Amino acid sequence: MNLVVDTSVLIAVLVSEPERDTLIELTKDADLIAPGSVHWEIGNALAAMMKRKRLGLDQVAAVLSAYEQIYQRQWKSHPTTVCMPMMPTL
Repeated sequence: MNLVVDTSVLIAVLVSEPERDTLIELTKDADLIAPGSVHWEIGNALAAMMKRKRLGLDQVAAVLSAYEQIYQRQWKSHPTTVCMPMMPTL
């Protein structure tokens, strides 16, 4: 099943927000589809979290590493969307 998600869903999972487990459960066995701008939106969200001192540089690096693994797995499937299976990370 394809499921369209926005950046907030990915950020919630990547930075272990309280709703993380629920999101993973609701999206397991789904192929997540996000707009091509999701990469920039992830960067902007992480920059804002650093600015507010919610995340440090090491945490941002870990989140980007986890996101990159998801991104690299499916990016080649279609150039205008990002399809990614939901993966537990941090």
